[in-house]
Amino acid sequence: MSASDILEVLKEVRDILKTNFPVPTSLEAFYAGTHSCPAATVTTITWEIAVGYLVKVKKLYADAVPDTTYEWSIAGVAGAGNEIVFSHHIEIKRPGIITLAITNAGAVDEDVDVIIEGWAVKEVG
Repeated sequence: MSASDILEVLKEVRDILKTNFPVPTSLEAFYAGTHSCPAATVTTITWEIAVGYLVKVKKLYADAVPDTTYEWSIAGVAGAGNEIVFSHHIEIKRPGIITLAITNAGAVDEDVDVIIEGWAVKEVG
């Protein structure tokens, strides 16, 4: 292998790493919040993606509470459960949204902690 071949391989590896992992210029895309979910209702929470950013989501999490179900939607892909961890991140940009529908079938109001983990990169014009 010549020096230029090795350089090309290293550039390919760099590009793969930049695509799949945060780099120093990436912004942490982390949300944590508590949402009130009244008894016998469905509470829907929506997050919009900021203009000009590509967000890469690794984990969606909501506290597991009794008599409650969870339905996530991210970039049009639905998933059920209080925790979804992606082996390979999901990419989403505006006008994409993330939604969480929390169905509280119980007789007691619940406060549910929600976390979204990932990173964002500013799109180049």
